[in-house]
Amino acid sequence: MNASLRDLRRHVDAAPPPQFDVEGIVARGDARLRRRRAALAAGSAGLVLAVIVAGVTLTGSNQRSSPPVGTPTPSVTDTAAPTDTRPLTYADDYTADPSLDIHWRMQSIEYGDRTLRPGIDATALDLTDDGVVMVAPDGGIHLTDGEATEKIGESTIPGPAMSWAEWGVKTSTAGSLVAWFTPLGPDRSLVVYDAHEHRVVTQVARPDCGRYDCQLEALVGDRVYWSESPDPTGGGRPQWAGRPLQVLDVATETVSETNTRALWEDLRAYPRGFVEGDNYETGAAVSQDVNTGAVRFVPQGSTLELQRWVRDTGADIDGDGEGDGPVIFGYGGFDTTGRRLNLRLPAGYSPAEHPYALFQWLDDDRFAVMAGAADFDEPGEGYGDILVCDIARERCTLAAPGPGPDGSLRLVPHVTLPN
Repeated sequence: MNASLRDLRRHVDAAPPPQFDVEGIVARGDARLRRRRAALAAGSAGLVLAVIVAGVTLTGSNQRSSPPVGTPTPSVTDTAAPTDTRPLTYADDYTADPSLDIHWRMQSIEYGDRTLRPGIDATALDLTDDGVVMVAPDGGIHLTDGEATEKIGESTIPGPAMSWAEWGVKTSTAGSLVAWFTPLGPDRSLVVYDAHEHRVVTQVARPDCGRYDCQLEALVGDRVYWSESPDPTGGGRPQWAGRPLQVLDVATETVSETNTRALWEDLRAYPRGFVEGDNYETGAAVSQDVNTGAVRFVPQGSTLELQRWVRDTGADIDGDGEGDGPVIFGYGGFDTTGRRLNLRLPAGYSPAEHPYALFQWLDDDRFAVMAGAADFDEPGEGYGDILVCDIARERCTLAAPGPGPDGSLRLVPHVTLPN
C-alpha cells in the first residue's frame, strides 16, 4: 500500500468529529426549507460526515447503549419509495498501471448474474438503476449497461494528491441520475444526466467555480447539493460545520440556497439510509451519499451492527504528539424509515478482520457491504467478503467470498478505490 495513504489515514484518525451550530443553521435555513414533501423526519443532531469513522482501524473500547423503550414511529412523508433493484456489482478482473497513483483497467465487472466488459480505465465506480458509471484518469465519465459503453461527459481531475477520492461524480442510492461539474473554464457548469434516457436533463452555468470551490456533496433523489465555499484546509473537501449549500431541484430546474440542516432532513426522509444510535428521532443520519469515507458495520457476537464514533480518548499512541486513539465506538441503529437494525450473520460464518463498508443498496430492504472496502491496510483474513443484508428478514448472507490476504484486491462501486 502507498505510504502517503497511511499518513492520510492517521491524519483522518486524529481529526475530531465536526460539531454543528444547529440553532444557527436552522435560523439561517428555516426560511428556505420549502420541500415538496408533506413532512420530513425531524431531529436535533448535526450531519455526520466521513470523519465519524475516524480511527476505525485502531483498536478501541466498545460502548453499547441500552436498547430503546418501545418501537420508534418515524415521521410520515409523501416521499415515493424507490423500488428498482440494482444488481450486486463488483470487480475482481482488472489490471493496474504502476505508473499512476490509481489507474484500474476493468477487464470485467460482475453485475448481478451478468459479466460486463467495459474495456476502459477507471479511477472510480458508481451505480445508477441503468448501469455502472466509471470515471477515467483523464476525467472522462463513462456509462456501461452491458450492451454498450458510452462516454457521457467530462470532469476535472483534481490532481495526483487527490487520486484516492471520488472524482466529483455523484449518483443517488436509487434512480437514473448522474451529476458532475464540467472541466474548469469560462463554460464550467453543473450537469445532470439521465442514464435511462441517455441525455442531459439540466445544466446550470457555474463559470466562477474553481478547482476546489465547488464540491458536489450529495444527490438525493432528484436534488443535487453542493458547496461553493473554498476548503480552508486545502484538502479538497469542504468542512461541513456551519457551511451554506446550494441545491438544484432537477424537476423544476431551480437553484436555491440551503444549508446542512436541509440536507440532513432530506437524507432522513429518503428510504435508503441509516440513523445511528438507540433513538430514531434524535440519531444522526448517515448515508453513502455524504459519508464518502464509509458507513461501517462490524460484527458484534452473532449480529452485524452499524458502528458510530463516540469519542477519541486523545491518547498519543505513536509518540508523534497527536491524540490518535484509542477510539470509543457505539453500535446499533435504524434505517431511515424507522426499522431497527437486527442483522444476523450467516450461520457458521467467520467474520473478517476488517470492518464492513456499505457500498450499494440493491432495493429498499437489501444493502451490500464489503470487508475492507474502505481500509488502507493490507488485506487480512476475510478481506473482500461481500455480505448482502436484508433489513426486513433480519439477516445477512455471504454473497461473494473475498480473496482474503492473498494480495488480490476487490473493487466495488461508490467507495474509495484502494491504492
